[in-house]
Amino acid sequence: MKPKRPKPQTRPKPPTHREPSVVYEDKQILVLDKPSGWLSQKDMSGRPDILSWSKAFLKRTHGKPGNAFSGLVHRLDLPVGGLMVFAKNSKAAKRMSGEFGKRLVKKRYLAICVGDVPMPEARVPEARGREAESPREDHGESPAAGEAFSEAISGAPPSLTLKNELFRDNNVTRPAEPGEKSKPAVLSFAVLGTRVLDDGETASLLDVDLLTGFKHQIRAQLSLAGAPVLGDERYGGPPPPPGEISIGLFSRKLGFRHPATGEIVTFEAKPPGAVWPWNLFSSSEWIGDRRSRKTGESGERKS
Repeated sequence: MKPKRPKPQTRPKPPTHREPSVVYEDKQILVLDKPSGWLSQKDMSGRPDILSWSKAFLKRTHGKPGNAFSGLVHRLDLPVGGLMVFAKNSKAAKRMSGEFGKRLVKKRYLAICVGDVPMPEARVPEARGREAESPREDHGESPAAGEAFSEAISGAPPSLTLKNELFRDNNVTRPAEPGEKSKPAVLSFAVLGTRVLDDGETASLLDVDLLTGFKHQIRAQLSLAGAPVLGDERYGGPPPPPGEISIGLFSRKLGFRHPATGEIVTFEAKPPGAVWPWNLFSSSEWIGDRRSRKTGESGERKS
Protein backbone atom coordinates (compact mmCIF):
# COMPACT_ATOMS: atom_id res chain seq x y z
CA MET A 1 0.00 0.00 0.00
CA LYS A 2 1.42 3.33 -1.08
CA PRO A 3 1.83 5.92 1.65
CA LYS A 4 -0.44 8.92 1.36
CA ARG A 5 1.15 12.09 0.16
CA PRO A 6 1.06 14.86 2.74
CA LYS A 7 -1.15 17.75 1.77
CA PRO A 8 0.86 20.76 0.58
CA GLN A 9 1.03 23.46 3.20
CA THR A 10 0.13 26.95 2.12
CA ARG A 11 1.73 29.96 3.72
CA PRO A 12 -0.64 32.01 5.82
CA LYS A 13 -1.58 35.34 4.32
CA PRO A 14 0.21 38.17 6.09
CA PRO A 15 -1.80 40.74 7.95
CA THR A 16 -2.51 43.83 5.88
CA HIS A 17 -3.47 47.27 7.08
CA ARG A 18 -6.11 47.86 4.45
CA GLU A 19 -7.82 46.69 1.29
CA PRO A 20 -7.19 48.21 -2.15
CA SER A 21 -9.28 51.27 -2.94
CA VAL A 22 -10.63 52.60 -6.23
CA VAL A 23 -9.18 55.98 -7.21
CA TYR A 24 -10.77 56.30 -10.66
CA GLU A 25 -12.64 54.22 -13.22
CA ASP A 26 -14.01 54.75 -16.73
CA LYS A 27 -14.68 52.44 -19.70
CA GLN A 28 -10.97 52.07 -20.48
CA ILE A 29 -8.98 52.15 -17.24
CA LEU A 30 -9.18 51.35 -13.55
CA VAL A 31 -6.84 53.18 -11.16
CA LEU A 32 -6.31 51.56 -7.76
CA ASP A 33 -4.41 52.33 -4.57
CA LYS A 34 -2.46 49.14 -3.77
CA PRO A 35 -1.72 48.48 -0.11
CA SER A 36 1.82 47.46 0.81
CA GLY A 37 2.01 43.71 1.41
CA TRP A 38 -0.09 42.95 -1.68
CA LEU A 39 1.41 41.36 -4.77
CA SER A 40 0.84 42.91 -8.17
CA GLN A 41 0.06 39.47 -9.60
CA LYS A 42 -0.70 36.09 -8.04
CA ASP A 43 2.16 33.70 -7.26
CA MET A 44 2.59 30.53 -5.18
CA SER A 45 3.01 32.34 -1.86
CA GLY A 46 -0.69 32.65 -1.06
CA ARG A 47 -0.39 36.38 -0.49
CA PRO A 48 -3.24 38.58 -1.74
CA ASP A 49 -2.69 40.17 -5.14
CA ILE A 50 -4.25 43.28 -6.63
CA LEU A 51 -4.75 41.89 -10.15
CA SER A 52 -7.12 39.21 -8.83
CA TRP A 53 -8.81 41.84 -6.65
CA SER A 54 -9.33 44.11 -9.67
CA LYS A 55 -10.96 41.30 -11.68
CA ALA A 56 -13.25 40.40 -8.77
CA PHE A 57 -14.16 44.06 -8.33
CA LEU A 58 -15.06 44.50 -12.01
CA LYS A 59 -17.05 41.26 -12.07
CA ARG A 60 -18.93 42.21 -8.90
CA THR A 61 -19.67 45.84 -9.70
CA HIS A 62 -20.56 45.35 -13.37
CA GLY A 63 -22.35 42.03 -13.06
CA LYS A 64 -20.20 40.29 -15.67
CA PRO A 65 -21.22 36.64 -16.21
CA GLY A 66 -17.69 35.35 -16.96
CA ASN A 67 -14.23 36.41 -15.98
CA ALA A 68 -13.71 40.16 -16.11
CA PHE A 69 -10.79 41.52 -18.15
CA SER A 70 -8.17 43.46 -16.23
CA GLY A 71 -4.84 44.07 -17.95
CA LEU A 72 -1.70 44.33 -15.83
CA VAL A 73 0.46 46.96 -17.59
CA HIS A 74 2.98 47.67 -14.80
CA ARG A 75 3.87 46.48 -11.29
CA LEU A 76 4.71 47.66 -7.80
CA ASP A 77 6.98 45.67 -5.48
CA LEU A 78 5.33 43.66 -2.69
CA PRO A 79 6.35 46.03 0.18
CA VAL A 80 5.46 49.18 -1.80
CA GLY A 81 2.00 50.76 -1.77
CA GLY A 82 0.34 53.31 -3.99
CA LEU A 83 -1.13 53.95 -7.41
CA MET A 84 -1.50 51.35 -10.14
CA VAL A 85 -3.49 51.53 -13.38
CA PHE A 86 -5.21 48.56 -15.05
CA ALA A 87 -6.59 48.34 -18.58
CA LYS A 88 -10.21 47.23 -18.94
CA ASN A 89 -9.93 45.92 -22.50
CA SER A 90 -7.23 44.54 -24.80
CA LYS A 91 -6.92 47.71 -26.92
CA ALA A 92 -6.35 49.86 -23.84
CA ALA A 93 -3.89 47.28 -22.50
CA LYS A 94 -1.83 47.42 -25.70
CA ARG A 95 -1.70 51.21 -25.69
CA MET A 96 -0.91 51.46 -21.99
CA SER A 97 1.81 48.80 -22.26
CA GLY A 98 3.34 50.86 -25.05
CA GLU A 99 3.31 53.99 -22.85
CA PHE A 100 5.11 52.18 -20.04
CA GLY A 101 7.51 50.48 -22.44
CA LYS A 102 8.52 53.81 -23.99
CA ARG A 103 8.90 55.47 -20.58
CA LEU A 104 6.19 57.98 -21.36
CA VAL A 105 4.50 57.51 -18.00
CA LYS A 106 5.37 59.90 -15.19
CA LYS A 107 5.79 58.44 -11.71
CA ARG A 108 6.28 60.32 -8.46
CA TYR A 109 6.96 58.60 -5.14
CA LEU A 110 7.25 59.42 -1.49
CA ALA A 111 10.27 57.75 0.10
CA ILE A 112 11.51 57.61 3.67
CA CYS A 113 15.25 56.98 3.77
CA VAL A 114 17.74 56.70 6.61
CA GLY A 115 21.20 58.23 6.64
CA ASP A 116 22.82 61.26 5.08
CA VAL A 117 20.81 62.37 2.06
CA PRO A 118 23.18 63.29 -0.78
CA MET A 119 23.28 66.99 -1.56
CA PRO A 120 24.41 68.48 -4.93
CA GLU A 121 28.06 68.70 -3.84
CA ALA A 122 27.96 65.00 -2.93
CA ARG A 123 26.09 63.82 -6.01
CA VAL A 124 26.51 60.13 -6.76
CA PRO A 125 28.98 59.74 -9.66
CA GLU A 126 27.87 58.08 -12.85
CA ALA A 127 29.46 54.67 -13.34
CA ARG A 128 31.89 54.64 -16.28
CA GLY A 129 30.97 58.23 -17.12
CA ARG A 130 28.10 57.44 -19.47
CA GLU A 131 25.52 60.23 -19.61
CA ALA A 132 21.97 59.01 -19.00
CA GLU A 133 19.61 59.78 -21.83
CA SER A 134 16.34 61.63 -21.38
CA PRO A 135 13.58 58.99 -21.41
CA ARG A 136 11.42 61.15 -23.70
CA GLU A 137 14.22 62.17 -26.07
CA ASP A 138 14.98 58.48 -26.65
CA HIS A 139 11.66 58.13 -28.44
CA GLY A 140 11.73 61.03 -30.84
CA GLU A 141 10.17 63.85 -28.81
CA SER A 142 11.97 67.16 -28.61
CA PRO A 143 13.35 68.23 -25.19
CA ALA A 144 10.75 71.02 -25.06
CA ALA A 145 7.93 68.57 -25.70
CA GLY A 146 9.27 66.25 -23.01
CA GLU A 147 9.57 69.07 -20.48
CA ALA A 148 6.00 70.23 -21.23
CA PHE A 149 4.70 66.69 -20.75
CA SER A 150 6.61 66.35 -17.47
CA GLU A 151 5.40 69.70 -16.13
CA ALA A 152 1.78 69.02 -17.10
CA ILE A 153 1.89 65.80 -15.11
CA SER A 154 4.25 66.46 -12.23
CA GLY A 155 4.44 70.20 -11.72
CA ALA A 156 7.83 71.61 -10.74
CA PRO A 157 10.28 68.67 -10.60
CA PRO A 158 12.57 68.05 -7.61
CA SER A 159 15.98 69.63 -8.14
CA LEU A 160 18.53 67.10 -6.81
CA THR A 161 19.55 64.28 -9.15
CA LEU A 162 21.04 60.79 -8.82
CA LYS A 163 22.48 58.99 -11.85
CA ASN A 164 23.87 55.45 -11.96
CA GLU A 165 24.55 52.63 -14.39
CA LEU A 166 22.68 49.62 -12.98
CA PHE A 167 22.61 45.89 -13.66
CA ARG A 168 19.93 43.38 -12.68
CA ASP A 169 21.57 40.38 -10.95
CA ASN A 170 18.97 37.72 -10.13
CA ASN A 171 16.68 39.47 -7.60
CA VAL A 172 18.97 42.40 -6.80
CA THR A 173 19.73 45.61 -8.70
CA ARG A 174 23.36 46.67 -8.32
CA PRO A 175 25.99 48.88 -9.97
CA ALA A 176 27.19 47.48 -13.28
CA GLU A 177 30.64 45.93 -13.47
CA PRO A 178 32.97 46.50 -16.46
CA GLY A 179 31.73 44.52 -19.44
CA GLU A 180 28.20 44.04 -18.16
CA LYS A 181 25.25 45.33 -20.16
CA SER A 182 24.07 48.17 -17.96
CA LYS A 183 21.16 50.55 -18.12
CA PRO A 184 21.13 54.23 -17.10
CA ALA A 185 19.05 55.02 -14.03
CA VAL A 186 18.08 58.60 -13.25
CA LEU A 187 15.88 60.09 -10.56
CA SER A 188 15.47 63.51 -9.00
CA PHE A 189 14.33 64.27 -5.48
CA ALA A 190 13.60 66.93 -2.92
CA VAL A 191 13.72 66.67 0.88
CA LEU A 192 10.33 67.40 2.46
CA GLY A 193 11.19 66.82 6.11
CA THR A 194 13.43 65.00 8.59
CA ARG A 195 12.96 63.09 11.87
CA VAL A 196 15.39 61.66 14.42
CA LEU A 197 14.46 58.03 15.14
CA ASP A 198 14.69 56.29 18.51
CA ASP A 199 18.05 54.78 17.58
CA GLY A 200 19.48 58.22 16.77
CA GLU A 201 19.41 57.78 12.99
CA THR A 202 17.96 60.56 10.85
CA ALA A 203 14.99 59.68 8.63
CA SER A 204 14.25 61.92 5.65
CA LEU A 205 10.99 62.18 3.71
CA LEU A 206 11.71 62.58 -0.02
CA ASP A 207 9.61 63.55 -3.02
CA VAL A 208 11.08 61.36 -5.80
CA ASP A 209 10.55 61.89 -9.52
CA LEU A 210 11.39 58.65 -11.34
CA LEU A 211 12.88 59.62 -14.70
CA THR A 212 13.77 56.13 -15.95
CA GLY A 213 12.19 52.74 -15.37
CA PHE A 214 14.32 50.02 -13.73
CA LYS A 215 13.23 47.33 -11.27
CA HIS A 216 14.03 48.39 -7.68
CA GLN A 217 15.53 51.60 -9.08
CA ILE A 218 14.66 53.96 -6.21
CA ARG A 219 15.60 51.35 -3.61
CA ALA A 220 18.97 50.64 -5.25
CA GLN A 221 19.92 54.26 -6.02
CA LEU A 222 19.14 55.59 -2.56
CA SER A 223 21.09 52.70 -1.04
CA LEU A 224 24.08 53.46 -3.28
CA ALA A 225 23.83 57.09 -2.19
CA GLY A 226 24.18 56.06 1.45
CA ALA A 227 20.53 56.65 2.36
CA PRO A 228 18.63 53.34 2.03
CA VAL A 229 14.85 53.17 2.27
CA LEU A 230 13.53 52.59 5.78
CA GLY A 231 12.61 48.93 6.29
CA ASP A 232 14.32 47.80 3.07
CA GLU A 233 16.75 45.18 4.41
CA ARG A 234 17.49 43.86 0.89
CA TYR A 235 19.24 47.13 0.07
CA GLY A 236 20.84 47.81 3.42
CA GLY A 237 18.02 49.64 5.16
CA PRO A 238 17.18 49.19 8.86
CA PRO A 239 14.67 46.40 9.50
CA PRO A 240 10.95 47.12 9.87
CA PRO A 241 9.12 46.44 13.15
CA PRO A 242 8.36 42.75 13.87
CA GLY A 243 5.59 41.43 11.62
CA GLU A 244 5.73 44.45 9.30
CA ILE A 245 6.44 43.94 5.59
CA SER A 246 6.11 47.53 4.39
CA ILE A 247 9.01 49.77 3.44
CA GLY A 248 9.16 53.55 3.21
CA LEU A 249 8.16 53.83 -0.44
CA PHE A 250 4.79 54.89 -1.87
CA SER A 251 3.63 55.56 -5.44
CA ARG A 252 1.82 58.85 -4.88
CA LYS A 253 1.37 60.24 -8.40
CA LEU A 254 0.86 58.65 -11.82
CA GLY A 255 0.48 60.49 -15.11
CA PHE A 256 -0.01 59.26 -18.67
CA ARG A 257 -1.97 59.79 -21.88
CA HIS A 258 -5.44 58.29 -21.70
CA PRO A 259 -5.60 55.27 -24.04
CA ALA A 260 -8.86 56.43 -25.66
CA THR A 261 -8.69 60.24 -25.69
CA GLY A 262 -4.94 60.90 -25.73
CA GLU A 263 -5.49 63.48 -22.99
CA ILE A 264 -2.80 63.78 -20.30
CA VAL A 265 -4.35 62.57 -17.04
CA THR A 266 -2.82 62.49 -13.57
CA PHE A 267 -3.88 60.71 -10.41
CA GLU A 268 -2.78 61.25 -6.84
CA ALA A 269 -3.05 59.29 -3.60
CA LYS A 270 -1.59 59.62 -0.14
CA PRO A 271 -0.06 56.93 2.10
CA PRO A 272 -1.91 55.57 5.12
CA GLY A 273 -0.79 58.10 7.72
CA ALA A 274 -1.88 56.05 10.74
CA VAL A 275 0.48 53.10 10.09
CA TRP A 276 4.24 52.58 10.05
CA PRO A 277 6.34 54.10 8.54
CA TRP A 278 4.12 56.94 7.35
CA ASN A 279 3.09 57.84 10.90
CA LEU A 280 6.62 59.15 11.41
CA PHE A 281 5.69 62.27 9.42
CA SER A 282 2.66 64.53 9.45
CA SER A 283 0.38 64.63 6.42
CA SER A 284 1.11 68.36 6.02
CA GLU A 285 4.62 67.37 4.91
CA TRP A 286 3.35 65.32 1.97
CA ILE A 287 3.15 67.23 -1.31
CA GLY A 288 0.39 64.83 -2.37
CA ASP A 289 -1.80 65.50 0.66
CA ARG A 290 -4.88 66.26 -1.41
CA ARG A 291 -7.87 64.22 -2.45
CA SER A 292 -7.06 61.84 -5.29
CA ARG A 293 -8.06 63.41 -8.53
CA LYS A 294 -7.98 63.19 -12.31
CA THR A 295 -6.75 66.26 -14.15
CA GLY A 296 -6.43 67.23 -17.78
CA GLU A 297 -3.62 69.14 -19.47
CA SER A 298 -4.79 72.42 -17.99
CA GLY A 299 -4.51 70.99 -14.48
CA GLU A 300 -8.18 71.61 -13.75
CA ARG A 301 -10.31 69.06 -11.98
CA LYS A 302 -12.25 66.77 -14.27
CA SER A 303 -15.83 66.17 -13.22
